[in-house]
Amino acid sequence: SSATSPTTRSPKENSKSPTPVKVPVEARQRVEDLAIKYQVPSVSGLLGAILPLVFYWLTLSGLVVFVLFHLVWNFPMLTGARGSVATMIPVFLLILIVASGMIIVILKPIRSERSRDVARSIRPATEPVLTDIIYQVADGVASARPGRIEVNYEFKITVETLGRVADTSASNLYLRIGLPVLASHCTEHFTTALATKLGLYSKKHNDAKMIFVRNVVDWLNRTAYEMDSWDANVERMLKSQRFKVVNRLLAQTQKFAFFVLVRLPFRLLHALAKLLCSKDLGRQELNADAIAVAIHGPKTFEAFLLEHQNLDVAQKSAMNDFVDSIETKYVVNNIFEVMSLKRKYLNEFQLEDVKNEIESGKTRSFHSENSDLARIRECEGKQDQSGDYLISNTPVKNHVHCYQVLANQCTEDLRSYLKQRLVADKAGKKTSKSRRERADEINRYVKNALREGIRSNR
Repeated sequence: SSATSPTTRSPKENSKSPTPVKVPVEARQRVEDLAIKYQVPSVSGLLGAILPLVFYWLTLSGLVVFVLFHLVWNFPMLTGARGSVATMIPVFLLILIVASGMIIVILKPIRSERSRDVARSIRPATEPVLTDIIYQVADGVASARPGRIEVNYEFKITVETLGRVADTSASNLYLRIGLPVLASHCTEHFTTALATKLGLYSKKHNDAKMIFVRNVVDWLNRTAYEMDSWDANVERMLKSQRFKVVNRLLAQTQKFAFFVLVRLPFRLLHALAKLLCSKDLGRQELNADAIAVAIHGPKTFEAFLLEHQNLDVAQKSAMNDFVDSIETKYVVNNIFEVMSLKRKYLNEFQLEDVKNEIESGKTRSFHSENSDLARIRECEGKQDQSGDYLISNTPVKNHVHCYQVLANQCTEDLRSYLKQRLVADKAGKKTSKSRRERADEINRYVKNALREGIRSNR
C-alpha cells in the first residue's frame, strides 16, 4: 500500500535507514592498484582538442580586428567626405552592425549558460539515500563527488565538468541521471552504471590533459546539438503574444544566425574532434569499465550491460505508445512505470534478439563508444569481486523519496518536448478513435498492473 511504500517516507526516515551501498576499503584499494595504463592523450588526441579551439579563437579574433580596422580606417573617410556622406554613413553603420552582431553570436558558446528547463535538481536534504549512494560510488572510483545532480527523461547517465573547458581538475562534476534508469534498474546495476561514468574522471587513472580533451569534446557536442539559455530565450520570444510580428522576426533572425555561425561550424568541429580523439576516448571508457569491474566484478558488469539493452528495447516500445497518444487527453502520468512493465513482459524471442545483437556488435571506426561485446571482452578473465561486500539488490527507485513526483514531472517534460517537435501536418487534427482507445488502454493496463502489485522489481 502507499502507506508503506518507500517513495512515501520522509527524508528524515530515509536518512536513518541503512545505506544500501557501502564500498569497503578493499574495493577502493583495488581501484588504486588497478593495472591499467595511466590515461595520457596521444598526439592526435591533443590535436583534436586544440585545433577546434584555435579555429574558434582565430575566427573571433579576426572579426574583432576587422571591426577595429573598420572603425580606425573608414571613420576618418566619413569626416573628409563631402557629397557622398549620405550614402557612406549607412554603409559604414551596416558593416559595423553586422560584424558586431556576428561577434556577439560567436561569443554564445562561452557566454551562455546551459538550459535547465528539462532537468530536475536532486539535493542531499531531500534525497539523502540516493545522494549517499552516488557519493559512495564516487569515493569508490576515486573521483570527485558531483557538485550538481539532476534527473531528466532520457535513458542514460551523463557526467561532465561544471567548470570551464580548461578546468582539468575535475573537482566539480555535473551528474545527470535519466529517470528511466532510476525507474527500471536495480541498485547493483545502477551503481555499476554510475561507476562507468564517474570512472572517466578518476583522479588515479586520468592525466589532466586527458580530462581537457574530454572537456573540449563535450563542449563542442553541447554547443552543436543542445539548447542553452540563449536558445531558450529565443523559444520564449517565438511563443510570446506581445509584439508578435516583431518578436517572431527577431527570433527567426537569431535562430538563423545561431545555426549558420555556431551550430553548423561546431558540428563540423565536433566531427573533426571525434575523428582525432576517438581512440583516446574509447580507451578511457574501457579504463572506466575496468574500474567498475574492480568494484563490482565481471559477472555483475556483464549482467548490467545485458539488462541495460533489454530496458532499451522496453523503453522504445513504451515511447512508441506515448508518442501515439501524445495528442489525446488519455495520457499516462508516469511513462517510466510503463517502461518497467514493458521490460517485465519482454518475450523470450525479444530477449534472445538482444543477446544476439550484443554478441554480433562491433565498435564502429572513429567512434569513441565501444560496443558491448568489446566491453565484455575487456573484462574477461578478471577476478569476480562481487562477493566482497553487499549491495542491496532492490530497485533503486525504492531509495528515491520523491520518485513519484519526479516521475510525473519528467513525464510532463517529455510530453512538452515531444509536442514541440510534432510534425506540422498533425497539429490541429482530431485524434482518431483508434489512437484514443489505444491511449486509454495503456492507462487501464498500468492502473490495473499497479493495483495488482505487478512491479518490475519482482
